[in-house]
Amino acid sequence: VSELTRIRADIAATPGVIDQDQRARCRELEAALARLDAEDARKVEAGKRREMLVDASTGLIRPELALAKVKYRPQDSVYYHPTLNPTGAPPPGKMEQYVPGAKP
Repeated sequence: VSELTRIRADIAATPGVIDQDQRARCRELEAALARLDAEDARKVEAGKRREMLVDASTGLIRPELALAKVKYRPQDSVYYHPTLNPTGAPPPGKMEQYVPGAKP
């Protein structure tokens, strides 16, 4: 970034004197900076989506916000019990919840 700002300052100070190599290097650095900004924006968006999937109060995955048609194992349900509730179905009126780290 410092090299890019230095080259931009040189170009602005003496517009007719800067050679093509410096202009090309400036374009390369600007393209690299744009790629890094896009990657950072993608990471921020992925983090926001991940935060939306987990309920902050319980730390459990909220299935209504999860990706469409994701199937979890019954054992991943917080309501699962091997003999009393082998399907992991929630009680009437409750929404499905899964343990953190559950993989579909």
